[in-house]
Amino acid sequence: MRSDAAPAVVLDELARLDPDRIVIAGGDAAVSHAVVEQVRARLGAHTVIERIGLSTRYRTAEAIVRDAFTDTQPDVAFVATGATYPDALAAGAAAGAIGSPVILLNGAKSALSEGTTGLLADLGITRVYIAGGSAAVSPGIEAGLRSALGDENVVRLAGSTRYSTAAIIADEVYDSTEFAILASGRGFADALAGGPLAAMRGAPLYLAGANCVPGVALDQIWAQNVQGIEILGGSSVLGSRVDELGSC
Repeated sequence: MRSDAAPAVVLDELARLDPDRIVIAGGDAAVSHAVVEQVRARLGAHTVIERIGLSTRYRTAEAIVRDAFTDTQPDVAFVATGATYPDALAAGAAAGAIGSPVILLNGAKSALSEGTTGLLADLGITRVYIAGGSAAVSPGIEAGLRSALGDENVVRLAGSTRYSTAAIIADEVYDSTEFAILASGRGFADALAGGPLAAMRGAPLYLAGANCVPGVALDQIWAQNVQGIEILGGSSVLGSRVDELGSC
């Protein structure tokens, strides 16, 4: 979605889905009031449109999680840095598949914030996966999580690259799978859009390079005897060798 206008293809799809409720994620600077009015005009008064947008990305993310999990209390949550996108994208698909939230935090902080501690407690979280290495989510935050939940209930899922981290997350969550999804690891748009699709199908989301699939992802795809793979994005985003599952 553009910040200043709703593309026709988005309005068409919203009209097809005809939802009872739409949540606008972010403040006016992210999604303008003009977009909201375009959506309202297309769908009509029967659709409730609400905005969740606070002063920071972290407060917005917390409010979205609280809204989404009002009536359910998941046991497991993922935490990921909000400073960059790859780890949160990989975690999002996996979290959706098991009905768990992704909690964004400032991973550079030296300690776990009171806000995150309170959110975990309010949700009833007993186990946390940390998406990404110590450069993404600091050892101090990890120590805070271990203090709150116990050492055995905090697991860091991290590889040497964003691609291996995504594969490690998928390996932790999915015992077996019939389908897999590939999206670019160099931009967020396709993987973000594809995350709910992956969660709905119970399919892991792997990040790929511009013209190859990382070996760690291919190893899992072969080991799980995947029968079908969906590739998100055009050939300018993921080239022909990705179609051929060429390794890198």
